[in-house]
Amino acid sequence: MVLPVLGIGQNVLLKTKGSFGSALSEVSGLEYSSPNHLWAHADGGNPAKLYQIDTTASITRTITLLGATNVDWEDITRDAQGNIYLGDFGNNSNNRQDLKIYKIPDPEALSADSVVPEVIHFQYDNQFAFPPPAAEQNFDMEAMVAAGDSLYLFSKNRTSPWNGWTRMYRLPQDSGTYVAELLDSFYTGPGPQVSDWVTGADLSPDGQHLVLLSHGKIWLFSCFTGHNFFKGKSQTLNLSSYSQKESIVLADNSTLYLADESFPPFPGPNLYQASLTNWVAPAWSGLGPDTSTTADSVYLTAGNNFQSYLWNTGATTPSIWVDSTDWYSVLITSADSCSQLLDSIFVEVSVLGRDELDLAGLKIYPNPVRAGDDFVVEGLEEEILQVKFTDLAGREWKLVQENSIAGRTAFGRFSLDHNIAPGHYFLNILLKSGAEITLRMLVEKP
Repeated sequence: MVLPVLGIGQNVLLKTKGSFGSALSEVSGLEYSSPNHLWAHADGGNPAKLYQIDTTASITRTITLLGATNVDWEDITRDAQGNIYLGDFGNNSNNRQDLKIYKIPDPEALSADSVVPEVIHFQYDNQFAFPPPAAEQNFDMEAMVAAGDSLYLFSKNRTSPWNGWTRMYRLPQDSGTYVAELLDSFYTGPGPQVSDWVTGADLSPDGQHLVLLSHGKIWLFSCFTGHNFFKGKSQTLNLSSYSQKESIVLADNSTLYLADESFPPFPGPNLYQASLTNWVAPAWSGLGPDTSTTADSVYLTAGNNFQSYLWNTGATTPSIWVDSTDWYSVLITSADSCSQLLDSIFVEVSVLGRDELDLAGLKIYPNPVRAGDDFVVEGLEEEILQVKFTDLAGREWKLVQENSIAGRTAFGRFSLDHNIAPGHYFLNILLKSGAEITLRMLVEKP
């Protein structure tokens, strides 16, 4: 067997979560259920059972599909209503004419440990020989996702000589007998075959990312519309270990679970977890609710994980300070350049005491100040009673007041905690008259 050479810099690191027992030594499909549970099934020739597992790969529940046969179960998917689809469409020799997909209700809602499935029978619209010639043997299926009202199947290419294409077909989600429609194809690579054939698939919960799996890599698709998965952006990511991986599921938009079968001398059967945060665009929560403050300025941030920013102030940075009451907005471009998003916020800035106090002589220096150093407040016409130093989350940091001199001008020297993190902070000054003023300071690294 010729094995692929894993690339540098695009490796997805796998964390082993647990090892499967004998019932799932040939685990061939995974579907996400909850933060603590997944659903899994075994490969062909095993019982027609669906297994609930925890995140250590231990079986916590078993559901039997009555009247079903596991000829060659190869993948599992779930629709928006929670229905589960089990694909009995493994077709190593490309000669099967009894292809089917079993459909059951959301297993989380089942009280019994057995269920009678609905059945989707199908054939391919471009297969006319069983088996076809070796150069046309691309009718083995091991990957499936549910999207909208359809199921999408991806072929495991077995052509000889190898031509490198996976085919995508579409089927309805309702029971019945159908002809699977060939929609598109994607070139996975020049081989070797065991490196570039497709063994699993999943769609992210938000429908924005598709992953296809092989034994040693993932193809990640984004920036597509509808079911045109292959018309968007594609990235090829190497997995940090090679084994007979046949199962993949996205628990959220960036967290993966994968499984491999027992195939010595390679690892398995194991459950793995991985993260795609380096390759997918994060969700954006916007600028938050409208706000009012008694500070002299407000810190607005759009997050640091996007490609570009354009504020209505003209700024192009992820974050800005604003010091006047007004509407502010930002247009961001996602990290993968798929989309642009716009959000706006109304900010009311009102510094308590500013109208009553003459601040012309107020000095705070140095500003910026380094963590662990001192800063001085002077120039006010009355005594300072209290000074508070808070971060943007409102957490107060201890200040050590070195000395204070009341008289013609108020004076205070304060020492900063050397453990304070660099960033923006608020200095709140309470004066003897009861007046209060809040100003912004910047803390730099020591």
